Amino acid sequence: MPERRVLGMVPTHASVPQILTAKRYFKVSAMAMARRAYELDRLSEWEYRQVCSELTVQGYKSGKPRGLRSEQSKVFRFVADTNGQKGISVSTMSEETGLVPKELHGLSFGNIWAATGGMHS
Repeated sequence: MPERRVLGMVPTHASVPQILTAKRYFKVSAMAMARRAYELDRLSEWEYRQVCSELTVQGYKSGKPRGLRSEQSKVFRFVADTNGQKGISVSTMSEETGLVPKELHGLSFGNIWAATGGMHS
């Protein structure tokens, strides 16, 4: 979150709705946005604690209510779809890349099984 943009978007003594507006703009978590506002003196320590408390009550500490969709790799999706169409399994991808299936799953943002139609072997 670039300092100049945050300073231009988040007012001093920012409210929770203003933090949430900035969170959506920067596509970050509400807690990260509150922290950045605090770091840039847009919130005092007391205000920061109050904002974090309210965000926690609203569920933003443990998750992303009305949040962003999970990030997904377009390149990975293309590779997985192409391999799936050719009948290449996760095991084969694992052997060819030198990555264990669990690593492939992690690198795929948790989508290896879905992208390959559940082809684990």
